[in-house]
Amino acid sequence: MFGAGRGAMAIGGRWWLVALRKPEFANLRLGAVPMPAGPTGRIFGGGRSSLVNKYSKNIEGAREFLECTHSQEWNDLVNSAADALAPVKKYNYTDKFLHNPEHPNEDYNAVWRTALEQADSEETSNYINGAALDRILLQKTDLIRMQGDVADTMRNATRLINAAIVEQLKGDSELKRRYYEELARGAKPAWDRPEDAP
Repeated sequence: MFGAGRGAMAIGGRWWLVALRKPEFANLRLGAVPMPAGPTGRIFGGGRSSLVNKYSKNIEGAREFLECTHSQEWNDLVNSAADALAPVKKYNYTDKFLHNPEHPNEDYNAVWRTALEQADSEETSNYINGAALDRILLQKTDLIRMQGDVADTMRNATRLINAAIVEQLKGDSELKRRYYEELARGAKPAWDRPEDAP
């Protein structure tokens, strides 16, 4: 809708520019402003991570790749391509980041940087599969938007999340051991009845 010129505003990230720089969107007059964030000024944001699997068949090559992602050359490439923001923060605080001579109309790059400065990452748990959690939350937040019953929907989401935690613990003895250590320190279990414990 936005790219076709049928919408005046959309919530998106800097990576949208990868597509919006294409010739078919040359007629769009683009700008960027901070996303409405309420009284705290905080928004949810995140980043990408690269890890080296200890079972990798090419650990040295994987380490070299990670080292490459810390180089100025790589970070400048990410910023120039507008694929979000460079992974090393200092490269986002340069005139080169703010003013890309190949795209002089993009005079709003400071907005993306400020958004990242004010972003809080979503809290995650080691005890639930991230994809399962995302599915539950997406479904339940959509339900809230459609029906508006926040309290009941969130109670249902809690029940589903707790069930997913129990399933995750059943399949991972080390994770289960760590979970029970948390319970011993006072954490609340994901089950109400002892017979439901993994």
